[in-house]
Amino acid sequence: MTLGTSFDANKARKDLQLDVIPATSLGSNVKLRDNTHKVNEEKRKCTQKKCKFITAELIEMEKAYVQDLRECIDIYLSEMTNGMAEIPPEILNKQHIIFGNLEDLYEFRHNIFLTALEKSELTEDVCHCFVTWAEKFQMYVDYCKNQPDSSQLILEQRAANYFSNIQKRHQLPSSIGSFLIKPVQRITKYQLLLKELLTCCDEEEREVKDALEVMLSIPKRANNAMHLSMLQDLDEDIESQGELIYHDSIQMWSPKPLSPRRVKKRHVFLFQRSLVFSKEVKDSNVAAFPIKTVNPFSHQTSPLALEEHIDGDPCKLAVWLRSSPTSGVIVIQASNMQSKEDWIQHLRTVIQEPSMHLR
Repeated sequence: MTLGTSFDANKARKDLQLDVIPATSLGSNVKLRDNTHKVNEEKRKCTQKKCKFITAELIEMEKAYVQDLRECIDIYLSEMTNGMAEIPPEILNKQHIIFGNLEDLYEFRHNIFLTALEKSELTEDVCHCFVTWAEKFQMYVDYCKNQPDSSQLILEQRAANYFSNIQKRHQLPSSIGSFLIKPVQRITKYQLLLKELLTCCDEEEREVKDALEVMLSIPKRANNAMHLSMLQDLDEDIESQGELIYHDSIQMWSPKPLSPRRVKKRHVFLFQRSLVFSKEVKDSNVAAFPIKTVNPFSHQTSPLALEEHIDGDPCKLAVWLRSSPTSGVIVIQASNMQSKEDWIQHLRTVIQEPSMHLR
């Protein structure tokens, strides 16, 4: 039977032809996805294993650290307090300086921190211990602040012989100096372990960062405390200056016409309510050079003004009081561009917060 149009069977078969994906190609894609999944899963398990290993290492090292503190107290401190050997006059009744707050550190580590760590089953629980007890780590700031005076005493010749005899008598593997530096070293070790945790603990990243921030703040606070302890001759009580925002060593030009002969090296403290310029006073009788105040630049009743760019040197900036610009501009030369940026950032903080200018 014939219709109005002719039917081309070959053409129809050609138009209806479908692309066929070879079975071998499809199987390869599935296999590739499976392999990728396996690799990712193995990588995840590997990082989790490393994370657990570091966490376990942190806890085990904490146990050893607490034991070292206990040994130092039971032997060295106990000998000074109750021992029969004659104590050199240079260190007589000075155990509070030599050992600082070591006993307080031990009580906190043994009774609170180590106990909490041992109960922690997850990495995030370990990190929470640092954040939960962050304020207690102020003990380390106080300990570090005392370290220069402690080190000076135990290095005195007769004191060194006295402690050396204790070490030999008790057959201790470490000198008193090695014991007393352990709390300072411990802070650095915490930082290293937490930084290593950051490289492998994706799921607990926020918790690890919070813990690391706590431990990174301690050296900074200790450094601030040590510098403040050396600051002398401040007309007003240091507490009335408010929080210490920043401090650094700089080159300074006084308000008079700039001249290389007028450049002075100063250590500057930026408080909430004053800017204090000071200089070191060399004294061979003290472990750390005291810092004498030379001119407090008070902005308690007047906000500071800041000029960020000074012609001729990219590291220079200038400050003055807005209420009395005629009293002169003090030009500061930072040691490098990063230091200058830090100064600008912290000065802006003070300038932009009005409450900081009022006493």
